[in-house]
Amino acid sequence: MPLPASALRARLAEMLTGEPDLELLSRALEISPALLSSNLSQQDLSFNQLLDQAREAQALVLLANPALSLEQVASQLGFSSASSLGRAFRRWQDNTPLNYRRQVLG
Repeated sequence: MPLPASALRARLAEMLTGEPDLELLSRALEISPALLSSNLSQQDLSFNQLLDQAREAQALVLLANPALSLEQVASQLGFSSASSLGRAFRRWQDNTPLNYRRQVLG
């Protein structure tokens, strides 16, 4: 039975400040990289797609916290800079992180 993508994303979200890869996630889940890769394939997902989804979901959570700067949010998501976060966020949400934050915080 495949591990749900939502559970994989949640586990991956805990690792974003580092440089997560398939190997690291498989060790955290205590399964082989081959099994994890197969599991992802069954769900038509690559590791990079899963990582992207985990970053997007976590970005939405972190941006709702006004105490965190955009640089801090970017760092916690594993991006090298706020501008890298901005490019990814526009791809995900067709919006900027700052505009999203303003909308969420009113």
